[in-house]
Amino acid sequence: MKIFRLPKRFVFVSLLLFLASQSVRADVMKLIPLLTQGLGVSESQAKGGAGVIFDYVKQKVSAEDFAQVTKALPGVDSLVDLAPKASDLSGQIGGLSPALGGKSDLAGGMAGVAERFGKLGLDAGMVDKYVKTILDFAQSEAGSTVTNIIKGALV
Repeated sequence: MKIFRLPKRFVFVSLLLFLASQSVRADVMKLIPLLTQGLGVSESQAKGGAGVIFDYVKQKVSAEDFAQVTKALPGVDSLVDLAPKASDLSGQIGGLSPALGGKSDLAGGMAGVAERFGKLGLDAGMVDKYVKTILDFAQSEAGSTVTNIIKGALV
């Protein structure tokens, strides 16, 4: 009986092509230790703050784009669920037209993010630190497509 053997190169190249074709997925819960250790926050602050950021992204991007984020970073929805809710007043302030003296959509939205961070005992200065950590994590774990979706919502 003759045994058919594939050349090692063929097997290696086939494996690389298979792995490259698979979507990048990273458990978003790996982000939590990066936030707690890197920013000196509690686990509940890390989860809640990340949830606030991801909830903001969810509100700013299309459903299809956010589906890409949740597919690449399983667990994002659970973090969004842990985020403190915005008060009705911050939503109204953020929605005022700039022509009428209100804040721009982005500025108003970021004011809402800062207000939600305050509910976690975090000051507004922490928002930028969370965003940087989340973008770094997304880049290293999920790749540039997902990072660009998140970044596009935050800029």
